Amino acid sequence: MAKTNEELREEITNIQLASRGWAVGSSEYREAYRQISELEEQVAAITAPRDQDGELSRWGAVAAAHLSGDRERARKLTERFMAEPISMATYHGLAYLVGDALFPPPALSAPAWSEHLTTSSQRRAEREAATSEEREAALDELCQMTQDAGGYE
Repeated sequence: MAKTNEELREEITNIQLASRGWAVGSSEYREAYRQISELEEQVAAITAPRDQDGELSRWGAVAAAHLSGDRERARKLTERFMAEPISMATYHGLAYLVGDALFPPPALSAPAWSEHLTTSSQRRAEREAATSEEREAALDELCQMTQDAGGYE
């Protein structure tokens, strides 16, 4: 029997709580976030893309894939989620999480997209200058903010 959104959220919360004492990047930490990414993907499958829980689960699946160290999974999830009717905020958030602006949103004109790419390229260069630890800390903070906002209740 398929799990409900509430059951999946409870599992996610339990894994997050258990992983708080683990060193970032340790094998236990990466495995915990791999599991969280898979659970968030299951939530995404049962929620509407523009529903608050649907948006949070899509962000969560991609962010957790990053925290697990699986950048390829994060990119594939992003590509799949961007093909859905998501909000522009979610769209840009997912593009930010995978660290590039190669996914042009359909609503932008060519000049607006060109300006967006220039700005995104500048931001990307700044992000690339940051260390991996800083990026992981930022993603961890994003996950915490999502949880604080009620995304994992």
